[in-house]
Amino acid sequence: MADDALPASPAPAGVRFERLWPYAPFAVGTAAFGLGLIRLAGPPFSYDEGITIRNATRSVGRIWRSARRTEAPHLVYYLLMKAWLAALGTSVWVARFPSVVFGALAAAVLTAVGIRLFGRTAGLVAGATLATAAYVMQYSQWARGYSLALFLTVLASYAFVRAVDAPGGRWVALWAVALVAACWVSLFAVSVLLAQVAAYLAMRPRPRPRLASAALLAVVAAVTPIVVLVGTADNGQLAWIPPPTIRRVVVQTWDWSSRNPFALVAAAIGISALVVGGMGRFARWKGILVVAWTIAPFLVTLALSAFQPAFVSRYLLTAAAGLALLVGAGAAALPRRASLVLIALVALGAGLQLAHYYVAPGRPFSSLF
Repeated sequence: MADDALPASPAPAGVRFERLWPYAPFAVGTAAFGLGLIRLAGPPFSYDEGITIRNATRSVGRIWRSARRTEAPHLVYYLLMKAWLAALGTSVWVARFPSVVFGALAAAVLTAVGIRLFGRTAGLVAGATLATAAYVMQYSQWARGYSLALFLTVLASYAFVRAVDAPGGRWVALWAVALVAACWVSLFAVSVLLAQVAAYLAMRPRPRPRLASAALLAVVAAVTPIVVLVGTADNGQLAWIPPPTIRRVVVQTWDWSSRNPFALVAAAIGISALVVGGMGRFARWKGILVVAWTIAPFLVTLALSAFQPAFVSRYLLTAAAGLALLVGAGAAALPRRASLVLIALVALGAGLQLAHYYVAPGRPFSSLF
């Protein structure tokens, strides 16, 4: 038999595994999507979800008048949901389904962000951490705009990371569009802009400063109208939030971590590796981006609370992506065996909290205040 007629030898297992890595974001997103569908229509609409249905089924004029009173931060989300509900109805499953999709997309894109920042292990662990966080799942199964805002901020961060090395301005344009959209859906998404500005200022040399300055000015100009709309509305939409006492800050932060102590330990290892130098092979701006991404929503909500209490876990959702990246960085910084142990513990904590969430869907995380 001629040599060219011989059957091809199967590729080694390692080579076959290597070929699967490009599909890691898709796999994580698919898993997050499947988890989001579990008991999606189980609990009835919450009070806030009822407000979504009531406003999104009104005329555009009435939606605008509602925005001028108490619903200015949710104007764009109501307009988007108006078209969705008009086409498919107002059942619990239909109303919550878009949030599931956006949560899955956020996990998928964050996987890609982590891979580009810190490598494959960090990216995969980060995406899986976000996908299995009970705190994130709560908003991925909620007919409100928080899941959409999370996805848009993660997308903006992916575009930001790509724009650092890519020629041309297409990634810069995507960054600007995604970030502006995120701020119009949830004004607290502006905290991610602060993290990205801090990361850019840490770059040496700074890539395309003129283009970056022009894009930043465009973003500020496009976000200003929603800031004015919220600031001038006859609102009081934050009046229900109590002042941020030490106890409240601790409880809300514990909720934000999905009550997973292993995730917090992994994140602390990630911060140590990025700051102290265990991952010194990576550019300094990457560590600044992720750490600032995590803490900026806390700083913004606490600073605002000096004028109007605003510290509540739902407004910290964008920081969950930063926490997941820190968990990924922590896992990637350790030796292989220690990394596997840490990943297993984080997964165990996430699984327990996620199971509790499914058993008691709709129950608030905080019950201590």
